Amino acid sequence: KISHNTEKIWLALCRLEVHCNNFEKAKIIMENARDKCNTDKIWLHSCKLLRQLNGGGSDQELNLELIAVSKFKSFDKLWMMLIQCYEQRGEYKKCCEIAEKSLRFCNNSINLWLEYIRILSSKLRKYAKARSILQNATLQHPKQDILWLTAARLELEENYSRDRKPGDMINRTQAGYAQCKSLIAKGLQQCADS
Repeated sequence: KISHNTEKIWLALCRLEVHCNNFEKAKIIMENARDKCNTDKIWLHSCKLLRQLNGGGSDQELNLELIAVSKFKSFDKLWMMLIQCYEQRGEYKKCCEIAEKSLRFCNNSINLWLEYIRILSSKLRKYAKARSILQNATLQHPKQDILWLTAARLELEENYSRDRKPGDMINRTQAGYAQCKSLIAKGLQQCADS
């Protein structure tokens, strides 16, 4: 088994090379680290390095992230990186496919739920689907106040987007306010300390 210190040493060595602008050396170090250390954190930092060097959404980054999630299915941060990579490529439907798949392995990752909902609402404007996913998330994780808050905000956002004309002031509908209040009330029942 790989020790935590070994992982730290590989990552420190990579940071040193990046700090000295030796990016090719940093890439080689991370390739060796993946081969010799092979932990989820090493793979995560390898993906981050490629994003930093190539800009987000590169083929190289995408390929590495696909391998990483196949190796470490229960590590939510790798799934998040993959979703963000597809987002930077403008492939929003693929983001949703990956989000659905990731939640089969990382159902307790609130960040993955939120990322999925964000793509559905802000990129695809699929509010009904986002609402359905949020209902599922709040049923499974009723004590997570951020899910209730996101659900309430979604009601206002949807009503704002649907009724808005270019140049309009923000004009929330009464139905949006009512649904928002209802969700906040339910959220407070579940998360009284929030």
